[in-house]
Amino acid sequence: EQISEKGIGNGMSLMIFAGIAISFPSIVTMINASLINGSLVWWQLIFIVTMLLATVWLIVFFSTAQRRIPIQHMKRNYGTKSMGGQTSYLPISVNMANVMPIIFAISLVYFPSQIAALFPPGTAWSDTLTNIASFFAPDFRSAKGYIGALIYVGLIFGFTYVWIAMMYNVEDIADNLKRSGSYIPGVRPGRQTIEFLNGVISRVTFVGASFLAVVALTQYAVPAISPGGSQAFGLIGGTSLLILVSVALETMRQIEANLLVKQYNG
Repeated sequence: EQISEKGIGNGMSLMIFAGIAISFPSIVTMINASLINGSLVWWQLIFIVTMLLATVWLIVFFSTAQRRIPIQHMKRNYGTKSMGGQTSYLPISVNMANVMPIIFAISLVYFPSQIAALFPPGTAWSDTLTNIASFFAPDFRSAKGYIGALIYVGLIFGFTYVWIAMMYNVEDIADNLKRSGSYIPGVRPGRQTIEFLNGVISRVTFVGASFLAVVALTQYAVPAISPGGSQAFGLIGGTSLLILVSVALETMRQIEANLLVKQYNG
């Protein structure tokens, strides 16, 4: 709470960040042991490192990407002075939902297996639920796993659209623009502005959901290509890597904003 209050990041997010980052020494030890015993060859190690770097670049790119909608402000005269008439932007982040859709989706994906664990092994209920759970678990090494991957992607898209609908109230944005005398060039205030914003946000959300789906599936795709390094990549790939990079970027932005407010020249 003190971390959040002082403006140096979100305290809870930083705790999660630290919990993931603290596993790095054990991952390096695991990779070194795999190289020594021969379960991991050099080309697989290069592939894993390349995938990690590519995933980090992808996360940074989409986390900072924005769709900027131009806003024209009306010019107003106050005596001999003229105010307004400038152009600004309404930024819409591509990854507005961040990691939340993945967390919700993964919870539902593994829900059948968690229910199956409540019944004794070998019983009819346990076998039935385990068989159902095999269709929900993403895995590119089996036919059932591909069905699970499709379900996983569908849940990510669904939760992303629901989250954005909760976060963005398009009608309020359009009303605020109309009250302040601002408008989107080429779009009439009111109903047309609402329809325009809905269309833009829907397209941006689709791109953001596709990005989250790709990042979430990397930790299941790498084991199918490079089985020797699957465990190491599974610890820091996909969702974990998205949390690490997102928290680091958000903390950096909050620190920079805090320094600008305090006019710190260091």
